[in-house]
Amino acid sequence: MMPRYLFDLYSGSPVFPLKSHQVSETILERLLRAEVLTGYSDPSMGPFIAINESIGDRSGFPEIRTRLLAESVLLAGIKQWIRNTGIASYQKVQIRDGNSLPNFGKFSWDLVAPSYVHPFRSTLSKEIRPKPGFFVCDILLTKDLSIDHINFFLKKCNVLRIQRNTRPFMSMLLAEGYQRDAFAKGKAAGIILTTPRILLGDQVADCLRSLIELLNRQATASGEAIHQLFSKLSKIEGAAQNLRGPLFELVVARLVSVEHGGSLDISRRVIDPASGDLVEIDVFLVCRGREVKAYECKGKEPGGVVSESEVEKWAKGHIPKVRSWISSQSRFSDYDLHFEFWTAGDFSPDAINFLKSTKSRTKKYQIAWKNGSEVLAYAHQHHEKRICDLLREQFIKHPLVTQA
Repeated sequence: MMPRYLFDLYSGSPVFPLKSHQVSETILERLLRAEVLTGYSDPSMGPFIAINESIGDRSGFPEIRTRLLAESVLLAGIKQWIRNTGIASYQKVQIRDGNSLPNFGKFSWDLVAPSYVHPFRSTLSKEIRPKPGFFVCDILLTKDLSIDHINFFLKKCNVLRIQRNTRPFMSMLLAEGYQRDAFAKGKAAGIILTTPRILLGDQVADCLRSLIELLNRQATASGEAIHQLFSKLSKIEGAAQNLRGPLFELVVARLVSVEHGGSLDISRRVIDPASGDLVEIDVFLVCRGREVKAYECKGKEPGGVVSESEVEKWAKGHIPKVRSWISSQSRFSDYDLHFEFWTAGDFSPDAINFLKSTKSRTKKYQIAWKNGSEVLAYAHQHHEKRICDLLREQFIKHPLVTQA
């Protein structure tokens, strides 16, 4: 299973026409047509592909999403490392952005950066400015990679090295560990095989491992644990943006579990029996007092505003589908239903008016909402000091945002 755009990365095939090679998109279309793979739209990650259920295992979506999040944080760290060391042009480092991939030599990579350091740079006799070489990197943040796992990367590198016009390039594959024969084959091919711990140090590697474990547990963590983890990772330039959404979900989960107790799930995925659509509930709480609460969480950046269209989509699209699923579960037949929209930012005036109007017309379930200041007050009310600190540091305080 993976976001569709990542197929170009892992196929090992070019994304642009190259003699004697099939283009990656053509391969994907054939696999979909042959029903080896199936495509669908994921509510949180967009276009997705997965192996046909009759062929292989399609379980483990939460783990995949967590891995991709950790990889995005790691990519931000590598980008910062490349800039700090001067290996590549400071403003020219390109990384995977969640929707697209940078390209070099007709292939897609997780990271591409032009380098003017020797021996990459070269100047022809008739040229004034030197031409750069390149640094490319892919990430597969799993353990014990075998030869089969790294073949996609070896293929891309080998094809490029036999092309006459390919600029000099250094290639690096990053994973948590390699089998001995895979490591030997990679070294023999002249590529760098390394790990986050070797490249960026113990602290970053331990934080990434803690992040994966925390998000995969699907349970609440202490305010201290959440604060320490994200305070360390946010020091990586660009990491805060990737972590803002999952961080806010953890914060909401912590706060509502302290208030209500009961059984809690983070990023709960359910199917609406009426439409067959897959729906994701950011925080789903079954309270001891025979109440079901579904929370929509928007970890907006400092000064961020939830628009009327966002709350309208939630009220008219998301809530009916979640309610349809809840109604199909006999164990919830006599439970009161609550739907709440929490944001770390604020709501626009039109959004507030829409929420108030919808709340006044709704009789079969309860609607509520909280903005960032109200979430902070809620955390303070429940004596969650570290959560309060985290909200101020990561969501509310900002040099361009005036504090009341």
